[in-house]
Amino acid sequence: MPLLWTPGAESAPRTLGEPGEWTVSGVTADGVVVGYQDGRFGGTPDGRLRLWYPDGHQEVVTAPEGWETLASRRVSGDWVLGRVAKAGDDENTPPARWNLRTGQVTVYTGPTLQRTGLLSVSATGRVAVGGRSLGSPGRRRVGEGTSPPPTARRC
Repeated sequence: MPLLWTPGAESAPRTLGEPGEWTVSGVTADGVVVGYQDGRFGGTPDGRLRLWYPDGHQEVVTAPEGWETLASRRVSGDWVLGRVAKAGDDENTPPARWNLRTGQVTVYTGPTLQRTGLLSVSATGRVAVGGRSLGSPGRRRVGEGTSPPPTARRC
């Protein structure tokens, strides 16, 4: 289960939400903890994000229309960057970006963005992805953009 330590506090951490094996992706500047269940630690993946707010309430975020599961990887500002997928399709897992404040979701599709290994998002929502699948073997490429389709740029 996720735990949260308050900066400067010497007390025990606060338990967030229900028990379970959660992967925490990050904490926003205003204290929202973002995570998901991916099954790596014995939990059952449920394909949804969890948001734990400083006041103690939780929110569940489901996959956008046309997709069945999602997982978060990075958090910055109001933005969460992760992946979406369809059941049984481990090859097609494009990056997706969520704005926690507005609910806006952008899925970055295209053959150059499948199975990318490295994901990053800035506090302004700029997305960068990289990995061997973006270019020829042994080369890395970065795709970046603030709206689809992102452009691919060799690094």
